[in-house]
Amino acid sequence: MIIDVTKNEKQRGFLEDNHRVSLAYAGEQSGKSLALFSKTCFLSFFQENYTEKDRLDKRDYVVLIGEPTIKQLQYIAIETVKSILSKMQISIISFNKTDKVLTFRGKKAITKMIFFSYEGGEERIEGFTSHLSCLDEFFQCPETLYNQIQSRLSNTEGKCLLAGTIKNKSMYWIKKRLIENPNVGTHTWRSEDNPYFSRSMLAELKDSLSPDIFERRYNASLTKFE
Repeated sequence: MIIDVTKNEKQRGFLEDNHRVSLAYAGEQSGKSLALFSKTCFLSFFQENYTEKDRLDKRDYVVLIGEPTIKQLQYIAIETVKSILSKMQISIISFNKTDKVLTFRGKKAITKMIFFSYEGGEERIEGFTSHLSCLDEFFQCPETLYNQIQSRLSNTEGKCLLAGTIKNKSMYWIKKRLIENPNVGTHTWRSEDNPYFSRSMLAELKDSLSPDIFERRYNASLTKFE
């Protein structure tokens, strides 16, 4: 099943990707976060890697959802997830605004979504065993935090979903470790692939930004990432 979230057909490969780690690097305002959170909500509901041992131990299905800042958590991740769950006709059981934890009933167990920012992420996710992780604006995520996320997933063989825009050259480790890794599902599309992105605005941005910045941010170009 695929959630039809947009008219951008280039997102379909990411939505259908079954790799344990999948990465969408795409232009700004291209719909990458919507695709990321849609897939996260879908997998969080169907809980394919929830085991019999999890059931016997009465464990929740734990999902870690990260954004660079607290503000982005509130206005992008949390609000988008709530909207998608509503469209899927999934009722939220509870949402703790202080701890930023959202729960709903999945197919096999209670799903517990734990939202965290990269600013204090390593402390926030300590001690959790995660069934699924979702990291938005991933090119702003430190490698140490990504390593911690992988360790949280190790006991469940859970999927790690990543999406972001290439904004600078400081995250070269992502290119070497993930984009060039044949075991990672990588997908890319440009801002102009979003049919709702203003073409006049895109032309204005191209004229006002340096070629390197425009290629990275709006065409998701790796040639400008060297």
